[in-house]
Amino acid sequence: MILETRSLIAQVVSGDDAAFAHLCEMYDPLIKSMSRRYAYLSDSADDEQLREDFSQEAKLALYRAAVTYEERSGE
Repeated sequence: MILETRSLIAQVVSGDDAAFAHLCEMYDPLIKSMSRRYAYLSDSADDEQLREDFSQEAKLALYRAAVTYEERSGE
């Protein structure tokens, strides 16, 4: 999975929207899980819109991290 993620990140950096969509699909279970937790912690566990907002923010953070990622040798 690490090699696939690195490959997708390289494609995202080069502007490949499909690669970003695939990256989001790979991390969707984690994004949804974290969104539910944040909604719960903000006493809004039943607020679907808030969970969706958290998910969108997570995807934006994923994109920002991908385009600023610098692969280091040996890692």
